[in-house]
Amino acid sequence: MKQLTLLALSLFLIFGCSSEEPGPVVIPDDFDLASKWVFTHVEIDATVAGLPQSGSDDNPIGYVEFFEDGTGFSEYSFEVLGFPLAESANITWEREGNTVTLNNLDNGLVDVWTILAVDNNNIQAQFDREFSSLNRGTLTADMIRE
Repeated sequence: MKQLTLLALSLFLIFGCSSEEPGPVVIPDDFDLASKWVFTHVEIDATVAGLPQSGSDDNPIGYVEFFEDGTGFSEYSFEVLGFPLAESANITWEREGNTVTLNNLDNGLVDVWTILAVDNNNIQAQFDREFSSLNRGTLTADMIRE
């Protein structure tokens, strides 16, 4: 009986306490990225001068516009952790599943967005950004379709 109790307890500890890893976001079949998406909130988790920090901008300015032909335009300005982040650029883009790759045609930089949440009118996306030689972070941006 003791062995059976130990076996049951062991199985419970192994399987009962494990947490499932979240899978990739499932994009609805009728979702179309091609549109103008306006930033509404931006958060950052960053390493600034070697120290972990976080911050946000509740009033970001700007948008990213995705055209049907895989081109677009990005124009935004926000400030996080005392650093201004701004861009005004022609882009090309490609989406595969919950990953969107944006190529800045003006400076050659590439952003890879991971879509964390989406419906037909809202996107939450995450992407990495270096904002000086020692400072980099992961931005989480909330956007609404205009």
